[in-house]
Amino acid sequence: MEDVNFKKTVRFTEAVRRLLSGRYVIRSRNPKAFQSIVDNEGQLMDYFDLAGGDLHINDMLGVAYVSSNSEDDENCQIRFGRKVTLKASETLALIFIRRQRAEYFDSANAEAESPLLDIEKLKSAMALVMKKDEATDKDFQREFGKTLDRLKELQILMGDEHDSLVISPVADIVLPADEIQTYAQAAEKYFTAKDFFED
Repeated sequence: MEDVNFKKTVRFTEAVRRLLSGRYVIRSRNPKAFQSIVDNEGQLMDYFDLAGGDLHINDMLGVAYVSSNSEDDENCQIRFGRKVTLKASETLALIFIRRQRAEYFDSANAEAESPLLDIEKLKSAMALVMKKDEATDKDFQREFGKTLDRLKELQILMGDEHDSLVISPVADIVLPADEIQTYAQAAEKYFTAKDFFED
């Protein structure tokens, strides 16, 4: 019994540590930590509320995270993860990724909890919008690599495969369904009016 309780305590501590670091706890990647958060939801909500944060548990997506409940971080005892700010290329990639995830779950063939992203398809789509030659433009290739790294850092993409990555449910939180079209229109205007690599 002591061993079981110890393991539960370890999982709970690890889950809290991830929440405090501004990370998402994703059920499909860490089911025991996610369940630990669900089981202790009331206690955690009280703790984070006192510290200036809000605990969010999205059971449908299988994602838990904490955000600041104060516009003034100086009033918070703990600095929680800030709102994500994306570069233009990262926003463009996220729009493509988010649309693909939505289309996957709208289809009758959705079986996996998280769909796979074809990296080459994303690269081609971004090059088309940005009017870049994906095969020869070194600046574009470098920017594309940085974009993938950033989206993995944000837990929007997961995995280490060279040809495909998992699209995590975090994408739905960062870019909600009702905002996809708005961001897509803004991105279209941006890349039509501006050369991406201009200073």
